Amino acid sequence: MILLAFGRKLPRQGDFIGTGILFVSLLSSIIILVGKLALPGGHAIAGFPTAPLQAVFTWIDFHSKLYVFGQAIPMKVELGIMIDNLVAVMLVVVTLISSLVHLFSIGYMHGDAKYSRYFAYLGLFTFSMLGIVLTNNILMMYIFWELVGVSSYLLIGFWYEKPGPAYASKKRSSSTASAT
Repeated sequence: MILLAFGRKLPRQGDFIGTGILFVSLLSSIIILVGKLALPGGHAIAGFPTAPLQAVFTWIDFHSKLYVFGQAIPMKVELGIMIDNLVAVMLVVVTLISSLVHLFSIGYMHGDAKYSRYFAYLGLFTFSMLGIVLTNNILMMYIFWELVGVSSYLLIGFWYEKPGPAYASKKRSSSTASAT
């Protein structure tokens, strides 16, 4: 959001913000991976039990219950994140690849008129991928999956003035729509 709003006014159009945040995220992901998988032959690091770590909060509470086979199920929508061993590995994979793409893009996109917008789209894509990895429920998975689709569309059709990218983004969006 910062890059979309103020990107052109920042030094180097703000590329250092997205890239720096991703390298900090990569370091955090490595710490989580080491803490979650623990050192070989050693005990788990304090604060990282072997069970998945979860943080859940109630987003919408309908204050009623649904009865299924005699069991009362509260009607509410909960959102949250979960970190288990697989998530810890995928956090490192996603942040490593995204960090390297951001780093490569600094040179590749240098001098482009829409430089800061490109980094904003790339940041949205990374945010969406990390959301898919971290979510603990189907609703958030769907939301982040759709955000990946939107950000893919924006990145594929980034040079929309040229016929090739414009056609490719339309082709991508129609194939995504038929798949969902």
